[in-house]
Amino acid sequence: MCVMNLKSTHVILSQFVENSTTAYHNVCNMIQIYSPCVEIILPKTLMDSGLALMIKQQYPHVQLSFIPRKLFNEVKGQLMIKQLSIPVASGTTSTTTLTDDTGATRSGAGASSGSTSASSSSSMIDSFELMRKYLCVSATAALIDYVEYVQHLTFASMSMKFSYKPLSGHLFIDSSSIINLELVMNLKTGHTKVSSSSSTQNHRTSASNSTTLYSVMNHTKTPMGARLLRSSLLQPLTDLATIQMRLDCVDELLERETDFFNLSTALTGFLDLDHLLYQFCQVPKRATPKSGQTVIMNVLCMKKVLEQVLEVEAVVREYDNALLLAVASNLQHEDILTISDAIDRMIDPNVTLCMLCVCACISLVVSFKCGACV
Repeated sequence: MCVMNLKSTHVILSQFVENSTTAYHNVCNMIQIYSPCVEIILPKTLMDSGLALMIKQQYPHVQLSFIPRKLFNEVKGQLMIKQLSIPVASGTTSTTTLTDDTGATRSGAGASSGSTSASSSSSMIDSFELMRKYLCVSATAALIDYVEYVQHLTFASMSMKFSYKPLSGHLFIDSSSIINLELVMNLKTGHTKVSSSSSTQNHRTSASNSTTLYSVMNHTKTPMGARLLRSSLLQPLTDLATIQMRLDCVDELLERETDFFNLSTALTGFLDLDHLLYQFCQVPKRATPKSGQTVIMNVLCMKKVLEQVLEVEAVVREYDNALLLAVASNLQHEDILTISDAIDRMIDPNVTLCMLCVCACISLVVSFKCGACV
């Protein structure tokens, strides 16, 4: 299986054997985890299979598309991954993460007796993995081709992150338990968020009818944090060392109250970095005035993000926890300064990002420095 979120540059690959005798438990679980899943792509050879029938019956809201089997090409998938993969930057520190991308999600399933799904600890794809995981690599070729055709774009070279996720390392929660425990969706209303109301009494009633574990715990400051929390609830870690490291991190955050509130302030208003990076990895089929405006707006957004990154790094580097120090080390990477300097050479430092329509147009017009060659 290959999963791509249309608001992120992260592509997730996974592979395992499953068939109708297992009732496609893992497939159902992955559809829940990557909800809202807007489209699932299968080869035409699986059009009348039990997998396709199960998806149609249990997930009628998901668009099911069938494409020619020849598009699931292992060799082409390997070439795509090598061409599009972001090079591993020197000087960065690896941290244990759990990744889940909500939003508009498309997934391509490889052709065999039901091989689909994606989860668990991430690891960058290498040549050895490519040779062994040929089914999900084939699904990658089909999915990228399909997305480029439907979205009328081309992905830029070295712009995407590919990771393989096996099923080990996380607690498996079946789709029925996810629904019955109301982890992310309320059974009464089908809502995933607590709705607001002008009346206090109505607000309490609405909150009680829409409450989920996710809505109660979601006090995150960034869209990326909200996605990570959702993923952690649906795929709890089982690695004791990682769990202990995160608990130690929480302890230090709570012990240093002043730094905690400084960090909270620095994270407030942080833009969706995953979505922004995805905008940069797209190359339109043809240049238009609108695409030019989008590029300039994205550069202004990146300028704001880099300013916020410096604020976060200044707070995080004061901690002693290994995980937080690893985050601070990554935020000090030289590539961040290189990108910031490149933007400063072209963009007027007095121009600030404004999302209001009129002000945004003015920002686009006066953003470039006088004499800058675009």
